[in-house]
Formats: sequence, C-alpha cells, structure tokens
Amino acid sequence: MLDAKGKEPPIVPSNQIQETMEQMMAAQEMKLKPRSAIRIGDILTSRDRIIALQGGAGTGKTTVLRTIREAAELYGYRLQGLAADHQGSSAIGRQ
Repeated sequence: MLDAKGKEPPIVPSNQIQETMEQMMAAQEMKLKPRSAIRIGDILTSRDRIIALQGGAGTGKTTVLRTIREAAELYGYRLQGLAADHQGSSAIGRQ
C-alpha cells in the first residue's frame, strides 16, 4: 500500500471532476451532502491505489461508495468494495 501511495493516476482527472460529479448526481437523481461531495471528489482525484472511507451508521458511506463506483466505471475502472466489522468502516480498492 505504501509503495503505491501517490503514484497512481487519478480515477477522474481534476479538470473533469466537477462535470463527472454533476453527471453522477443527475444519474442518481439526488443531491449530495456537501461533505459527501468533498469526499467523493477527494477519492476520485486521489493518486493512491488504496483508499479507505470510514463513518458511523447513516453518514452516507453507501451513497458515497456507490457514486464513486459509478464514476470509476465511466472511466474504465473496476472497484472492489470491502467492509470491516461493526466499527462502521468501508473501503474500496481500484484495479
């Protein structure tokens, strides 16, 4: 994990993130909470291979991960979702 930190191309180029986010929200017919939109943008433009998302019940993790997966698939990625135990953690890794 540490060897690949900051070395991968982003899933979505920074100059395309706003348009991609708007497309995802329109496709899902929803409006994201501001914090969720920030997290999605951060993850989609990250240069890390493995990214973790943690939050308590009802904080929007599933919505965030679904939006990330759909956006990543538009750019030709396949994501794998992993869920930890009762502590409320979820993680995705890109391939």
